Amino acid sequence: MAYYKGIIFIENKETFVNTAVKSKLDAAGFRVVNVKDDIEDIEDKRFEGEMIIYNPSGSPSHIEMVMRYLGELSRKNHKSLCLFGDYNYIDDALRSEEASRVTSSYVRPVDIDKFIQDMLILSQAHDEFKRTKNILIIDDDSDFLNIIKGWLGLKYSVDAVRSSAEALFYLTNNRPDLILMDYEMPIFNGDELMEQIRKNPHTYKIPVIFLTGHNDKDSVMKILSHKPDGYLLKSSNKQDLLDALERFFSQNILIQKSTTAHI
Repeated sequence: MAYYKGIIFIENKETFVNTAVKSKLDAAGFRVVNVKDDIEDIEDKRFEGEMIIYNPSGSPSHIEMVMRYLGELSRKNHKSLCLFGDYNYIDDALRSEEASRVTSSYVRPVDIDKFIQDMLILSQAHDEFKRTKNILIIDDDSDFLNIIKGWLGLKYSVDAVRSSAEALFYLTNNRPDLILMDYEMPIFNGDELMEQIRKNPHTYKIPVIFLTGHNDKDSVMKILSHKPDGYLLKSSNKQDLLDALERFFSQNILIQKSTTAHI
């Protein structure tokens, strides 16, 4: 059998339901790695899978401690974290500061077939995350374009244009994974161009992040009022920019586009 992905299944004790779920996962092509609900054991097995299923149990303080570790592990290693188990324990887990890292929660009784289907979708999302992304950069400053294109070109497929008109022409035949655009441009400002992109049924799903040279509160609030998918300072250094884009793609694909289920 060709396996999809490794799944780290964290539990305090094996139950009939957990055994049935793991058997179904195995039948669906997943390699399930059993891990004790203990940080040292999780640490030892942290590279065994890209997806984590945590069956929380124990005291709220224990669950909080494990969630902090799993949240950091998910963030650093691009793992997806799902909760599976009893309502009260999952509720404790979702009170953690790391709850935002949870992709989906499954409260017993669980529709196992739906759960397996969600895991297959999540597995595909991991493959999508690994695919080389295409980024379109829009800025009328040719020097800035050359610099940022050089930085991002080490990891992404990058195209660059200098005007809104060029951008709209480019988008007639191309669908980038992300658009980075200067907020202040001649003819069309960034918000006006974004409005055109979001009105078009062929481009409205493309995420847009504004580039800006202003970091004061009024400027940031004005940018955010247009509801872009984010903003980045043009003064950001190379590593900060790469880190921000990696976080964006990780969250956008593994969390925002995954199926969030509360069964």
